[in-house]
Amino acid sequence: MGVAWVAAPRKEEAMCEQWKKGLLAAGWNLRKAIELAVHIEEVGTELYRELARKRESDASLRHLFETLAKDEVAHRKGFQALLASVGTARKDGMDEECLKAIAHACFFSEHSGALNRIENLTSREEILDKVSKFERGTLLYFRGLNDVLGPCPALDTMIAEEKRHTVAVMHAITELQAENRLATSSFSTGTAPSGIVEVGRSRSPSRRRR
Repeated sequence: MGVAWVAAPRKEEAMCEQWKKGLLAAGWNLRKAIELAVHIEEVGTELYRELARKRESDASLRHLFETLAKDEVAHRKGFQALLASVGTARKDGMDEECLKAIAHACFFSEHSGALNRIENLTSREEILDKVSKFERGTLLYFRGLNDVLGPCPALDTMIAEEKRHTVAVMHAITELQAENRLATSSFSTGTAPSGIVEVGRSRSPSRRRR
């Protein structure tokens, strides 16, 4: 039986619900869009730190989540710096409304949002699938934010890092799928993986012929 995965603390769930309500309210502007980016990075940091703690015995996944958490902290600081340089005035209304729609669909949608019910997932497959959705949603949101902000070297750097995150998580999913296929193939052909003795069979020393 695997270790239960508990990802988002209740505190973060409440923050997500608060942001979801704010996202649907009037008054959406560039500053709020960047504040949401800060919030996304805060949620990501807590998510990955918790996952790293829960997978302490799984070196490869623990390293992945620790790396993601470290990068999310740096991204949060980057967006906080951006906040100091923008006002509350609206820019291109269509781009901003599109960004709002991306945020809602990627993170807060009841059925498909990356943060929806993540605390209820228990298997590595389910968690990695949600993490992949979270990273892809973050990348899409950052690109939409880039359309609103215009040229921004700091945001370009964060987008490049989010691309690396997406690829790293996909590699983890691919490796897990390969492990599962190997295990299924081994047991279906009656060949247990190295170090495993099949149930119902025992190893016995060879008998000498008399």
